[in-house]
Amino acid sequence: MILAVNEPFLAAALIAFVGLLLFAAGCDVSRFVIPNTVSVAIVAVFVVALVASPLEFAWLDQMGALALVFAVGWALFTMGLVGGGDVKLMAAIAPWYGLSVLPSQLAYVAISGGLLALTLVGLRAVTPRIAAAAARRPDVRLPRVLTAGEPMPYGVAIACGTVLAIQKTPLLAALVT
Repeated sequence: MILAVNEPFLAAALIAFVGLLLFAAGCDVSRFVIPNTVSVAIVAVFVVALVASPLEFAWLDQMGALALVFAVGWALFTMGLVGGGDVKLMAAIAPWYGLSVLPSQLAYVAISGGLLALTLVGLRAVTPRIAAAAARRPDVRLPRVLTAGEPMPYGVAIACGTVLAIQKTPLLAALVT
C-alpha cells in the first residue's frame, strides 16, 4: 500500500487518529481513565480528515454510527457493564467507520478485548509470584493493571481493534494509490 502525497492533511489526520488511540490506551493502562479530551480530539481530527478528504461526507452513515454507538454504550454504562470513557471513545471513533463498516470495526475490538482478557488472566495468575519477589525489594511496585480484582483497561482493546480495522475506514481509500 502506497500513500498518496497529494493528501498530506488527510495522512496527518490518520496519523493523529492512531496516535490519539495509542494515547488513550496508555492512559487506560496507567490510570484506568480515558480523558475526555482524547475523545474530543478524535472528533476534531475527524473533522479535519473530512475537510481534507476528496470523499463526500455521508451524514446519515457517519453520524448514525456515532448516535448508535453512543446510545448502546450509554445503556451498557447505566447497567455498569462498561466505563464512561470507553463509551465516549467508541462514540468518537464511530464516524471514522460509519454504519456500513462499523460491524467490522466492532468485531476487531471484540476480538482484541478477548485477547486482552486472556492476557490479563494469565499475567494476573503469575502476579502473586512476582509480587512475592518484589516484596523483597521495596523500590519495586507492580502496576495496578496486573493486580487481581482491578478492572480491565478496555481502552487498550478499543485502540488495538480500531487500529487493526483502519484499513476498512473509507477515509483511508482516499490515500491509497
